[in-house]
Amino acid sequence: ESMACALYIARHHGVADGVSITPANAAEDAEALKWAFWTITEIEADALTVLMHRVVMPEERRKPELAQAAEKRLSTPLRVLEQHLQAQAQRGRAHLAAERFTVADVCVASVASWVRPAAALLAQYPAVSSWLKVCLDRPAQAQARAMKGSKPPQRLHLPGQPQLAQRRELDALGQHEHGLGGHLLEQGPVNAGHHQTGVLAA
Repeated sequence: ESMACALYIARHHGVADGVSITPANAAEDAEALKWAFWTITEIEADALTVLMHRVVMPEERRKPELAQAAEKRLSTPLRVLEQHLQAQAQRGRAHLAAERFTVADVCVASVASWVRPAAALLAQYPAVSSWLKVCLDRPAQAQARAMKGSKPPQRLHLPGQPQLAQRRELDALGQHEHGLGGHLLEQGPVNAGHHQTGVLAA
């Protein structure tokens, strides 16, 4: 439910000021919804398969053929993402839904980051690779990765500073999403559960 949470918080608790990750208008809101749903349906399952069978699972339980098949399937959605990012660049926009980093980037980059073990595949899509690096190099991402464990961030209470609390909470949630792949790497073998049935099948 992480994407639903991110979208909900951005829409109902964020500030639509054209600066934060919250969609500033209906067009940006539509883009955030589109890319969140696209990620879930088009790349999440195969990206998780790559992560699990290239890095996370014990080597003796990995099935390279599953990772290879997933990487082959990912070429189609990655090409779609590449073309969109190229089109955005021509419009002077460095991100998915706007000129700035928004919740749309949070939703997509959090899952696209799982494809990083397939370096040769990502190398075929330079716009995707550059965009993903920008997303993952954000200062808040580095701070989140420095935290221990994978416990989701708690609600922030900053008396007298409601907008600052909202901004920090949004960033924290986004970086929790970004860091999920990294936490999986640190934890070793895990049950993928709701992400994809059968990934850990023997």
